[in-house]
Amino acid sequence: MRRVNKRTFEELVRENKSKLLEDQQEIERIELAIEERLEKRMLEKAE
Repeated sequence: MRRVNKRTFEELVRENKSKLLEDQQEIERIELAIEERLEKRMLEKAE
């Protein structure tokens, strides 16, 4: 049985915060893409 390194609570918190930040940035990119598509569709319908 191999030994697993125990990570400190602070390390886990830091990793979670950076992952959360990455996820939030990805969500923003997706929201922007959706907004662009909606605008394009509305312009097409207006024509």
